[in-house]
Amino acid sequence: MPEQSLFEKLCGGPCAQVKSLDDFYLTNRGSPMKFCKDCHNVRTKDWWDSTDPAVKRQYSKNQRRNNLKARKASEKKHRIKKRDMGGFRTPERRAYHKRFRDGRKQMIFNVYSNGACACCGERDLRLLTIDHLNNDGGAERRSLGARGSTQRIYARLIREGFPKGYQVLCFSCNTGKHIAGGEFCPHQLTVKELWQSFLDFVLTKSPPSEADVLRSQVA
Repeated sequence: MPEQSLFEKLCGGPCAQVKSLDDFYLTNRGSPMKFCKDCHNVRTKDWWDSTDPAVKRQYSKNQRRNNLKARKASEKKHRIKKRDMGGFRTPERRAYHKRFRDGRKQMIFNVYSNGACACCGERDLRLLTIDHLNNDGGAERRSLGARGSTQRIYARLIREGFPKGYQVLCFSCNTGKHIAGGEFCPHQLTVKELWQSFLDFVLTKSPPSEADVLRSQVA
């Protein structure tokens, strides 16, 4: 018999080789199966090709029934555990998760804008949010899914080493940037220029873009 270590197992299939435990599927109890993955796949394919279709349909039906029973048992166990704990969303757990979220946001905001709004300088964490410089935040959130998408963006920024293309704005500046066309926040324009753009809109019904107003200010 070939020698094997604690992290290896002798395959009981046709190959009869000593392989790493990673080359074996695991049973429901977590132990490696008798056959390695290659022998198991060949054996399963041969059985599926040579078995009567009626037998295969009954086998699939039994598998779905067993999976349904296991899912119901798991849900029942989950309900009992939740009842015994008095509910998973206890005040202590909510406070813990809020501290975690706030700490992650503070770390990200410190990296991108030193913990302050890049436009008006607001530093209250409750009033700050991440802003996409390319105005593609909606597309990114849709790609990540609607539920918890902002937290997923924060996790991705940390995982990818804080990539470029983001800044920190307060909610007012972020909304103002969106209303102004997605290029500049209205805070960056003087009151006189805002009134001039408003008069141009009233007189010509074709308001100038925020970029044109800012360029005229620089000139």
